[in-house]
Amino acid sequence: MIYLITFVHILYSSLLKMSLLHYLMTLICFFPLAYLAGWFPHNILWIAGFLLIYTGIYLIIYLGNYLSTWLEIKKINRKIK
Repeated sequence: MIYLITFVHILYSSLLKMSLLHYLMTLICFFPLAYLAGWFPHNILWIAGFLLIYTGIYLIIYLGNYLSTWLEIKKINRKIK
């Protein structure tokens, strides 16, 4: 039970922590599947390249969603005032 409480506390404590947790969970789920599917040769350079590309794509999508949400919030706040 204490682990669940700790997990929920970490999950809802900040946007940065939630985002890092999401990134790590998607990477932990996606990387083994990509590796086993043979999407890249099994050596350290290709693995590092995969991780860089994955992180770059994740950041682009994350920042796009963040900006979209931020602009939507600004629009709603203007309507309220």
